[in-house]
Amino acid sequence: MEPIKIEVSVELNLSEDVKNFVASLVSNSSKPAASAAKPAPAPAKPAAPAAKPASAPAKPAEKPAEDKAEVSIEDVRKALASKVANHRAEIKDKLDEFGAPSVTKLDPAKYQEMLDYLNSLD
Repeated sequence: MEPIKIEVSVELNLSEDVKNFVASLVSNSSKPAASAAKPAPAPAKPAAPAAKPASAPAKPAEKPAEDKAEVSIEDVRKALASKVANHRAEIKDKLDEFGAPSVTKLDPAKYQEMLDYLNSLD
């Protein structure tokens, strides 16, 4: 059997600060621990948000993205565990409606809807 040679080339477009930081890491790893390390440059501060023009109409306040994704699969599983003994067929039908064979395969966007459905079962 002949050996196979595989080469991989990766090209990244990094800022000069990142390049210098990585270079300092690599060069410091080959030096003895007693050598003084050059501190990494301070990260840039985020830009201030642009002010809205006074003539712009006010938008209704939107909920942050994390509020929309509050329900986790663990929340759904907990509700499922308390309902599955008495409502197995209905739960299976609801999962089929969502196109999921099980809660594990359920689309995270459907967690809230599934949790609401499970909580509606008596």
